[in-house]
Formats: sequence, C-alpha cells, structure tokens
Amino acid sequence: MRVGMMRSLGIVLVLSPHTDDAELGGGGVISKLLEEGTELYWAVFSIAEDSVPDGMPKDTLKKEFLEVAKSVEIKETNLFVGNIRVRRFDEKRQDILEKLVVIPK
Repeated sequence: MRVGMMRSLGIVLVLSPHTDDAELGGGGVISKLLEEGTELYWAVFSIAEDSVPDGMPKDTLKKEFLEVAKSVEIKETNLFVGNIRVRRFDEKRQDILEKLVVIPK
C-alpha cells in the first residue's frame, strides 16, 4: 500500500486472529495509519488463553492487547475482543461472521 493511499482511507478495520498477529504482521502500517489520523477499529478473535504458560493469568494476552491499544490511543469503543479458543476458528466460523456484522460501522 502506498503512503499516499493511506491518507485517504479515513476509517480502517484491523482483523487479528490472535492478540499479537496484527502488530507482528502490520504494526508499521497500523502506526502510520494512526499518525495520519485514520480512525482505527481493531477486532481480535482469540485471546489465546490455552497458549498462556502455566502459572500466568489466563487473561494475560488480553490485558497486553488492551495496553497496546491504549498506548497508541485507540478508543476502547473501537476495540472488539473475542474469546474463541486457539485452533477452533473453523468450528466458530458462523460466530465470527456474526461478530463482524455487529462491529460499529
């Protein structure tokens, strides 16, 4: 995506299967969009509780995601955090589609 194209986007929805996928795959683009004043909505479908090491709180990855969103000043109302179990997306396909429909337009 060319930088000039990003200036005209206005509103962007970031879809992230797990809490860190968007940052790892598109953190630079997300940062640039925010710098240019783009209104960002961010949907995470799994907080990957099953992947958290034993002894750590199961909501660790959710808390980290919310801290990241807050640190880059994404409004809490622009965040969607789902709780689909890791590696169960195929079983929850319809649930995911229904959640996408209710994300604010």
